[in-house]
Amino acid sequence: MGTDKTVVLGEASDILSQRRLVHAAVDVDSLGLDHLPSRVPSDAVMYENLRAIYGNYAKAGVRRFLVARAIESETQLKLCRNTIRQQIPSSVVSLPAFRSCSGVWRIVSPESCNVTISNESQN
Repeated sequence: MGTDKTVVLGEASDILSQRRLVHAAVDVDSLGLDHLPSRVPSDAVMYENLRAIYGNYAKAGVRRFLVARAIESETQLKLCRNTIRQQIPSSVVSLPAFRSCSGVWRIVSPESCNVTISNESQN
């Protein structure tokens, strides 16, 4: 789904880099670009890939991890949150998207909407 989430992820990464804050940024959807045998759930493999990538960055000393993911259902949201929470304290930023007249999905401009940030930190 082309909503410019990768553009937003890149901008957030640039801001952290300019501030010299160590971090990594991953578009989770890109970890699931595959055609697997029907018995293998693609989301499960995608999140295993994310766990492995996080582990590699963590070994390198990264503690800030930006993740972009197009969420289309409550089930996907729960799976993503649970995977990330197992690894690190997290916050979720929700950027609403809309389908334009041409049928292309776009993130609503932050200036024209309420951006939702919820703290998902572990206790």
